[in-house]
Amino acid sequence: MRVRNKQTIKVKTIFMVVLIFSPFAFFTAFGMKVSRTYEDILSFQYDVGPPVAAEDFLYPAANYTRLDEMARVYDYYFEENHLPLNYTATVTYVDENYTDVAAYHFSDNGALWTGIPMAGWVFHYVAAINEGNATDAAYALEVITRMVNGFSMLMIVPNGGLGPDYPGILARGWAGPQHKEIHPYIFQDHIRHYNGTGDYSDYRWRGHTSNDEYGGFYLGLAACLKYIDDPYVVYTVGMIVEQLANYMKETNFLGINGPGGPSGVEQKARIYAGGVWVTLLLKMAAMVNSAEYEQDYYHYVAAEMGSLAIAEGGEAETMANYYALNFAHCVVFGFLLLEGTESDIGRHYYTHYIDTLRHYTEYHRNAWFNVIFLALSADPGDFPLIERDIEDQLMRMQINHFPDRHYPLIEIPDSYERNQEILDIEAELKNHKWWTLYKLAFIETDWDEIYYTKPLTVEYMRSAHYMWEKNPWESGYGYNNTLDEEPGATFFTPYWIGRAFGFIQPLGVREI
Repeated sequence: MRVRNKQTIKVKTIFMVVLIFSPFAFFTAFGMKVSRTYEDILSFQYDVGPPVAAEDFLYPAANYTRLDEMARVYDYYFEENHLPLNYTATVTYVDENYTDVAAYHFSDNGALWTGIPMAGWVFHYVAAINEGNATDAAYALEVITRMVNGFSMLMIVPNGGLGPDYPGILARGWAGPQHKEIHPYIFQDHIRHYNGTGDYSDYRWRGHTSNDEYGGFYLGLAACLKYIDDPYVVYTVGMIVEQLANYMKETNFLGINGPGGPSGVEQKARIYAGGVWVTLLLKMAAMVNSAEYEQDYYHYVAAEMGSLAIAEGGEAETMANYYALNFAHCVVFGFLLLEGTESDIGRHYYTHYIDTLRHYTEYHRNAWFNVIFLALSADPGDFPLIERDIEDQLMRMQINHFPDRHYPLIEIPDSYERNQEILDIEAELKNHKWWTLYKLAFIETDWDEIYYTKPLTVEYMRSAHYMWEKNPWESGYGYNNTLDEEPGATFFTPYWIGRAFGFIQPLGVREI
């Protein structure tokens, strides 16, 4: 009897253990299945590999003289028509003379779409200095000065002034009472629209600012800090940086919205990721005011997970939020420009950039991501295929994006095959008994798009504020209206970075 009781107790114990741990076993198995599925579904972006020969390029021998001509046209229209309030807007022209603007269209991301062009103009300035062209340098500096003014107003209007004595809320956009014809929308009632503060109470600004905005804003500021010594730019950028850094420290690096509550922005490091944002902000602040912020910078890197959680972006963004890869590149590029890759800190952050963000996007044929890699990693000639790929994409802009208007797209040819593996995996998941759980695990995955087995080049992609934030693996949509013009940064930002670092030559033709 005793033996039987012991056996019964043993069986009951085993049963209880199995009962207790069975949910963990289930979720472990489910998690492993999700992980394997993600690995399978995202493998296409690595399988394609890089362009490997001249025949992979439409323009294997880039015409540098033609690229310079194109850059001057994009630059002219940007400076002439796309900075009505000294931050970026798209335009609709009255007619095909392309001289008179019928309407300005301000996006929801004024800081982002001014920060990235700001980087382009800063490197335009650097290229002009390198080439000994004082007239061109003065032209670039004039445009930079205007954008710095626009940047400052994105801080002044919400907070009532500029500098660390004021709060540091960043606006998505702004307009004064004298600008109602230029920016009428911001004077309409909207949950994101607020009156300004203090002397700017009759101004309007747009809030609910996201990390997209901060990414471009930080890059523009970092580029100016690194390369521009003009007194107005140095002073104004310094005041903006201190205002941001001081306020972000007070809010524990949370973004604050118009009514005073959190905006959803969170810039502190998370587990394994997100550590570049605060690092970049404090690096800028330490450069402006070392006595006040240098200790904070080193403390954050060493003791607040800054150096442990420095992965940015994710490979899943190729089927989810591709635009996140853009502003991840903004903060990584901005930080490594300032810190450099020679110091222990710089080398550490650079290594993680190569292992994560660069790894995820290496074969996307994205001229913006590629030129950042070259600027941080190489001398001219070290990666000739990447140089040629950048040049090829920029040369292709003249097909139906030059100037940067909404010309008709070219039909995607049969040489682009639809990704059948994604369709097969989607069908398998939807027919699986765990589909309800899978929907949660893949909640951000965009199954509705058509994905291809190789990235689209620019002539098959629609015009946009910045084409390089659009997913090259999926078929997009476009509309035809040649009176609508985008800012042109899609061309001039990677172009001037490449030229400033010597990867793109001012004149001539590339030798094959």
